[in-house]
Amino acid sequence: MDGVVLEAAGEGRLREAYGTARERLVLRAAMDPYDPRSGIEIVDSLHTASVYAVAVGDLPGALEIAGEAMRDDVTGGHPALARSRLIAPLVLTGAFREALALGVEMWESQARMETPPGRWMAPALAWMGLACDLLGDSAGALGWRGRAEAVGGTRLVALFAFSDARTATDRIADGEGADRVGGALAEVDLGGRAGGMFAGYAVAARAELAVVAGRADAAEWLAAAEPVGRENAWAAACLARAEGRLAARSAGASGSGGQGGPGGSGAGVEALERAVAGWESVGAQYERARTLLLVPGREAEGRDELAAMGVMLTDRSRKA
Repeated sequence: MDGVVLEAAGEGRLREAYGTARERLVLRAAMDPYDPRSGIEIVDSLHTASVYAVAVGDLPGALEIAGEAMRDDVTGGHPALARSRLIAPLVLTGAFREALALGVEMWESQARMETPPGRWMAPALAWMGLACDLLGDSAGALGWRGRAEAVGGTRLVALFAFSDARTATDRIADGEGADRVGGALAEVDLGGRAGGMFAGYAVAARAELAVVAGRADAAEWLAAAEPVGRENAWAAACLARAEGRLAARSAGASGSGGQGGPGGSGAGVEALERAVAGWESVGAQYERARTLLLVPGREAEGRDELAAMGVMLTDRSRKA
């Protein structure tokens, strides 16, 4: 079954890979957790299912599986490994403080084992860097990203591309950070093994950044990104929001220097509402709140939700 998962993922069929990984989890009930021969299968089945849950944007599923890993006698006995599975879905849902607290516990528990962190920890460290960036903690972001690079090397190209694009989009929306656009949209290989399971996030986020940055070819970025929305629910919602922003920009409704903003054409509002529904379906509260800033009449709701997460906005943030 692991081979079937890898084949499907290698051909870009992430939803199929995730479905098989979920089926594999059922077999854990037939394994003797006290038999050493079962150990690697138990660990790998939980690891694979949790990773592909994130890869397709099933954040509730990812949290559920990560919870199983925490409670499992085999994986739960390794506190750093178990906690690492929770970081990505927590960050993507907007539970930044919880993710960072667990991440610190993960890092410190690994240090107590007096062994260097394995490469399996690298993605969690990178997600923690993104959480810090979205909270406005640049120093924390650099620190965790540095640890991720030291542990994971070049395996995190897509995840870093996603983080750069996602952060740049919010900085521009908050009236700053235009200097980040060039680096965040620089040419990067997101295909094959280089892209891996996080490519969908990077492709969608970069397309949205192209819209927010006022790129003349933003529509082309969106069109090229459309396939990832079929495999990743988070990416689909992100692209719907980008579509709404592009429609607003095209209608010239925002007056925000070509960045796109709230209101705009009926098609733009409809796309934003689709995005809100998409975020709600996967439990992405941070992204939902950010999208509400763009929906006429719901800006205050979005600001209140972001404030509750510890995200402070500038007066200009609602315009982009």
